[in-house]
Amino acid sequence: MSIAEELGTALDAHLIEGLAGSDAFDRGARYMYDGRVQSVAEENGRLRATVRGTMPYRVESWFDGDELLW
Repeated sequence: MSIAEELGTALDAHLIEGLAGSDAFDRGARYMYDGRVQSVAEENGRLRATVRGTMPYRVESWFDGDELLW
């Protein structure tokens, strides 16, 4: 199973909002719907993306055992 499939199985919007906080979750959702999340790729067991905010930045998520890291 790919990291994208693992994350898709393990996470839902409510859980992500709880982890990130409401403000960060809302901003992230707006970025996604506005098409600002780009270059999504899996590398070395990590899901990575480039996000166009005020300046472009890179985000990534992965599992270390059962623990979700980002």
